[in-house]
Amino acid sequence: MHDHPRPGQPRVTTVRQDRAIRLSHLRNRFLNATVTARNTAGRNRPRISARTVRRRLLDAGLRCRRPYHGARLTAVHRRNRLHWVAAHARWRNRQWDNVLFSDETKVMVDSSDKRQHIYRRNGERFQDACVREVDRWGRASVMIWAGISYHGKTDLVFVNHGVGRGGRRGRGRGLTAQRYVDDVLHSVAVPYLRRFPGMALQHDNARPHVARVTTQYLRNNNIDVLENWPAQSADLNPIEHCWDYLKKRIRELQLDNVQDLQAALRREWDRVPLRYVRRLV
Repeated sequence: MHDHPRPGQPRVTTVRQDRAIRLSHLRNRFLNATVTARNTAGRNRPRISARTVRRRLLDAGLRCRRPYHGARLTAVHRRNRLHWVAAHARWRNRQWDNVLFSDETKVMVDSSDKRQHIYRRNGERFQDACVREVDRWGRASVMIWAGISYHGKTDLVFVNHGVGRGGRRGRGRGLTAQRYVDDVLHSVAVPYLRRFPGMALQHDNARPHVARVTTQYLRNNNIDVLENWPAQSADLNPIEHCWDYLKKRIRELQLDNVQDLQAALRREWDRVPLRYVRRLV
């Protein structure tokens, strides 16, 4: 019994070619479909099209995606990662509950993600109602510090703001080790840690955190510091999710200056629920 004539264009590749296309893209995930098409001859044509290659890959479950951008890891990085995991893999909840996770982040007055859209007619592009005003010379910002643990949150500390001398917007004063000790550790972090005996401080390997004046201050005050994850590691700090939560709330507000931003940050930080913080920890 013979097959009846089938509608549509005849298949231009053989089963063997389909297998070769799939294997070549499995061996080299960054191989371009256009390059594969250029090097593959069809049944009745010099070469096949890139669209044909994409269809064959789609049949094999291979979809075109953007690659994940990961850090370049050396043997030392991998060994240090494994050492850190082996030291903390068996920690229980009660041990993680006694860690104060802290970090800094920058928040801008105009914190929009630039995904806004408007509805307008043709020729209304430059109408005042359709223009989103931005500062061409940079946006004012503040640098904040805070810590979270299973027991709650610390106060929010403004360690830097984006207004330089003379009222001009700029980087302002950066966070130095001495300012970190005076404005953050001595004023907020250490008093919070002393409320819960046995709690350790977690901060990353930023230069103010590992400077001599900082380590000496922590040693003099008998503050335990959690061994931080090694360089080129994924950021495991749960406070990063708190920052994302806080910035989403700020994006919903219409803020005009740094003073409004600071007031909004204090208000929204106080509103972060404790159950959310505990779930992150």
